[in-house]
Amino acid sequence: MPYFMNKISNILDPNYIPTFEDFLKEYSRTIGVIEAKIRDGDIEYLIFDLGGARSERRKWIHCISDTSYIIFVSAISAYNRTLFEDTHSNSLVEDIDLFSDVIGSPWSRNVQVMLVLNKIDIFR
Repeated sequence: MPYFMNKISNILDPNYIPTFEDFLKEYSRTIGVIEAKIRDGDIEYLIFDLGGARSERRKWIHCISDTSYIIFVSAISAYNRTLFEDTHSNSLVEDIDLFSDVIGSPWSRNVQVMLVLNKIDIFR
């Protein structure tokens, strides 16, 4: 939040255009499946942002059954945090287990997977 508060005069400017860093600093919990289409010339990419909560995971199969790539994002700072919906389960352990499930799934057998560990700034 301090990041955006320090930029408040810029953000309130009617001509304000968010920077790449602004997008990286913004966070909102994903609920459901958010779909975005990006076109690069003749190629169209369909990107899904899938909520990571346990209750959201059943929706994943509809998105990953016919995909080429999976970008799995996990917060490296979650080593000492618990889940939103289960305060007895460690977030990083849950992510490791979930990553193992995703890459071991029959639906992702022929899919390229990239693991991204984010929030290193919080980890430090």
